[in-house]
Amino acid sequence: MRVPENTAKTVAFIAEHSGADAADAYDLHGTGFFVSLPSQVHPGFRYHYFVTAKHVAEALMERPISFLVNSNDGGLTFLEPLCSVDKKTGKTRFRWYMHPSDKCVAVAVVPFDQPEGNVGDPDITSIPAESFIKREDIDGDRIGLGDEVFMPGLFHLTQGGGKRNVPIIRQGTLAIVPDDPVYLEVGRDKGFCEAYLIEARSIGGLSGSPVIVRRTKSIVCEADGTSEKVHGVGALPYFMGLAHGHWDVKESQLNSQTIIPDSQRGVNLGIAIVVPAHKVLEVINHPDLVAMRERAEERLSKMIAPTPDGGGL
Repeated sequence: MRVPENTAKTVAFIAEHSGADAADAYDLHGTGFFVSLPSQVHPGFRYHYFVTAKHVAEALMERPISFLVNSNDGGLTFLEPLCSVDKKTGKTRFRWYMHPSDKCVAVAVVPFDQPEGNVGDPDITSIPAESFIKREDIDGDRIGLGDEVFMPGLFHLTQGGGKRNVPIIRQGTLAIVPDDPVYLEVGRDKGFCEAYLIEARSIGGLSGSPVIVRRTKSIVCEADGTSEKVHGVGALPYFMGLAHGHWDVKESQLNSQTIIPDSQRGVNLGIAIVVPAHKVLEVINHPDLVAMRERAEERLSKMIAPTPDGGGL
């Protein structure tokens, strides 16, 4: 399956800076992706967010990080999240936003400003919230079991110190949409979580990658007076969720009906865990982030308000 050309632009690698010169001394820890929501008062304005896996964000709390992306002049650059000034210390810092009520949702979000497009700016593409699939979209007619999925992300063995970010593309299929929550160990939390399962071999570095699905299109063909339904891959990709991780088991239990996960010494089962798109959206709709957008909407509405003579700005 050929992926859209702008796929690589939707992701960034999370860099921890380990020296005074941030451009030369950094370590990569995982993947994240960009999401945008439309303004309700200004058709051309959108709000932008960087999304990654919760356990990746938690491991990097209070560390100097930024997001490594390709620049529009052919090199690399760092994208900084929106920061605020800590009233106690006077230092600038940013906050990861988690799910406001469900600790099992393995998602972390931070807002950022979209680059203006100057030379050397980040060359990125945000996934529009309009492309998020809903739970009710997953059925036999729209998106169903066996549909092809792919996820771009960090491959540690080939990335580091190069001139460009080069995400790896892992592909697979939608394997199961459980009716009941699945028991998972999610970073520091354990519990029964809503998830999709895909047949794809997730690896270290892909945590936080976007999982994209293509809708299967059905076409009825008529030949010799008979009708036959033909299935093909649709052109439009949809955002299905966030790659969280996978199950590892002991090699001796690979063919056992009862297995015990072993994340330290296990063998990858080839089944990856995906946080559903609507759960990602719930985090983006954290009350504090909604309040930020409401304040911005108020400012926008004043900027585009009609002048006394009936015209606009």
